[in-house]
Amino acid sequence: MVSSISTFSEDIPTLVKDGKGGIRVNPDKGAQKFFWLRAVGPNNVFPFVLPSLQSNILNLIVPAEENLRGDFEICNLHSTSTGRFTAELLQATVNRNLQNAPVCNNLLFGNINLPNEMMESLYVQPTTTVQIRITDLSGVPNTIAIVGMGRRFLDWGNERIGEMRRRAFYSQRTHTYWLTPNTGPVVPLGAGASATILYTVPSAADFEMKYILDDSDGAYTVQFFEGLSSRSLMDAAISARDFVAGPTFAVGGFPSGGLVRASGMPGRICDWSHLLKRSAQFMAVVTDTSGAPNNIRLCFGGRLVYYDAPKGEYLTVPEEKQNAGSRRASPLLGYGNPGWGR
Repeated sequence: MVSSISTFSEDIPTLVKDGKGGIRVNPDKGAQKFFWLRAVGPNNVFPFVLPSLQSNILNLIVPAEENLRGDFEICNLHSTSTGRFTAELLQATVNRNLQNAPVCNNLLFGNINLPNEMMESLYVQPTTTVQIRITDLSGVPNTIAIVGMGRRFLDWGNERIGEMRRRAFYSQRTHTYWLTPNTGPVVPLGAGASATILYTVPSAADFEMKYILDDSDGAYTVQFFEGLSSRSLMDAAISARDFVAGPTFAVGGFPSGGLVRASGMPGRICDWSHLLKRSAQFMAVVTDTSGAPNNIRLCFGGRLVYYDAPKGEYLTVPEEKQNAGSRRASPLLGYGNPGWGR
């Protein structure tokens, strides 16, 4: 599976041209390292045993190297557990929620074979924290391990770090986000019963929907509507088991069939996304066809898009020209590689 996550900067190239037009290995390539970061519980416990039906907070704390180097870009979230749980992500340093309500683990995390697909990566500076509030759904003690995987940026000078952070700063017009039901992550549904599930977009930003995620217990039909206009996005209700939703994944991997999966193999809305305006409502009308009590776990992955431009330091043309002597035309962050001699 090839990830479609959008990263805040392109990969650092391995080969570049030197000042004489020759090809050489890019020394800046050594400044980009892949990295796994554990989400640790109280007293740095990993994995963490969560008592039955209890909640606690795990922390992804980005370690710092010399001179606060080591900015971390989280590209995938992985987890293993002995039972179901919900998780709620908060980028604590900037107080940014990454979902409107808790999300079931199968819809939020993938595994090393099938990583979850966030719409875009999450950029975190050293010593800062991403909090993950977890709540057990299994009813028994639950052993939970969560890992963020991505890349770290290390360098011998401050200019590179400043450049990376400016690019990441501009990326804050958007950030990855999961939209889950207003009433909570699980919607109980009696045998043969119907329900209308509402999802409300935050008032501060639009929601760009890319993935439909499902981990329900049994078969059901579903029809999607844009809530405020009541515009149907399907001509009639269709069988989720056959056309929309993939069932729960097992320890051995994900099942085949279906257009929508748990997070490790999400169902894309073709090759495009669907934009919901700020404060808009999205509606799913579901009807059980399993003949038994059913728990519907249906949410959507994408990103929030803000209208207001970020405020703070801007990369200006004079600054770019001023530092041009230590940069090269190819190709870090669009305009140069610091640290080279001519």
